[in-house]
Amino acid sequence: MKYQILTREELVLLEPFETELDEEELSQYLVSKGFYDKDFFCQYFLSGYGYLIQGEQLTTPQHHKEIWEYLDKKSDFNLIEPRGHGKTTAILEWILRAICYEQEKSILYIANQDLGKQGLGKIRGELENNDLLLRCFGNIVPINSDDLKDKRLKRWKQQQLEFLNGIYLVTMTKGQAVRGQRPTKIIFDDPQENKDVMTKSIVDKFNTWVFSSLYNTLLPGGSMTVLGTIVGNLCLVLHLKQEKKWPTLYREACDSEFNNVLWPELWDKASLMDRKEKVGTPIFNQEFRHIPLNREDALIAQEWILYYENLPSSFDRIIMAVDPIKKASEKSDFMGIVVAGMLGDQIYVLFSKGIRLSSHKAERFIQFVYEKYKPDIILQEDNIEVTMIDNLKKKGLPIKPISSTRDKYTRLLNVQPQFENGKVFFREGKDADLIWQLTNFPDVDHDDIMDALVFILLANKNKKKTKITLIG
Repeated sequence: MKYQILTREELVLLEPFETELDEEELSQYLVSKGFYDKDFFCQYFLSGYGYLIQGEQLTTPQHHKEIWEYLDKKSDFNLIEPRGHGKTTAILEWILRAICYEQEKSILYIANQDLGKQGLGKIRGELENNDLLLRCFGNIVPINSDDLKDKRLKRWKQQQLEFLNGIYLVTMTKGQAVRGQRPTKIIFDDPQENKDVMTKSIVDKFNTWVFSSLYNTLLPGGSMTVLGTIVGNLCLVLHLKQEKKWPTLYREACDSEFNNVLWPELWDKASLMDRKEKVGTPIFNQEFRHIPLNREDALIAQEWILYYENLPSSFDRIIMAVDPIKKASEKSDFMGIVVAGMLGDQIYVLFSKGIRLSSHKAERFIQFVYEKYKPDIILQEDNIEVTMIDNLKKKGLPIKPISSTRDKYTRLLNVQPQFENGKVFFREGKDADLIWQLTNFPDVDHDDIMDALVFILLANKNKKKTKITLIG
């Protein structure tokens, strides 16, 4: 380090004379103060520190300070944190400080690809461009203006930073090969998403990678800290807490009554209640209160099913969706069709039908429904039988092929708030099959009618987009 760290007693003696110190003495004083006070280091030295709300800087929340303290530990630790509470920001601030004060010889930071890239960019930006850091800690960046490109290739790679003070920082994504890495500290940020805990076989494969490939790269005396949200009963952070008996800090954003708020400056009671209304109870409970989704439970409650007595006089638009036959065949196959009218954020089901038809008869039936309701658009998945789409387009039907990048469960979960918030209305006595599929999924033999309605709800949710792509 550029400056020797003063003792606490020396800092106390110098504090009254801070304004009288020369530049070198002041730099040593500030560096020493930041060594003992992590919050001071982040607020004073880091240009991109913390959170701004309407232009006002928030004070460091207590749970961020606790994250820093647990990252300091030389033993394994597990932190279960709610979504949206800045744990990644706290991690990056800790890493920057650890690099400056040479607290860890080699740090391996694991996150999803975008998060890791952004995090490394923030760290690189601070150490390259922050004049205060450069003045007080010296230039630890291995870049020379004469041979910038060559130096970057050797010691300043996109996913690996080697600093002039001997510290290494490597970022990687989960599941990636870790051969050659020998860290003293592993930080695993948000290890899993919903798709990673869908089956036991997926989870077992992931856990094998964590404990055989990843953890075993630690040097003797090294430690791993895992920070994440509970995304399922088999997820890693819950496994570490319950099965591996790792020391664990568990925190919710609030309790069931929206009291005991973890970070009231950013997430007050009203903000949390608003978020629950927008994302729905299941997602809110998982992301903010660590109550994992159970894929065997129905997502749509029977009490959310509402019926209309009279239709509005007009709609903003009418959408028809078909979850149809995938391949041309003379044999009958199951097909779901739904037509719905949109008025603001309210959706009125005008027609729903599940029917077994050959591909030729299905084409005629789609045209029949179109002629009756005259929808503005007909949504069809782009993986169905191509000839049917071509034939319907030639007849003037407004076919809009759509792509879906998520599974049926995730798509239904995405539109669940519209049912919970009373935005979807059905025909009493005429949509029984559709309602059955909605309120009993995934324990149903067919889900085609439900899927057709979900396509409509997702399209209405994304109605400002010119190209309709259902991402669930």
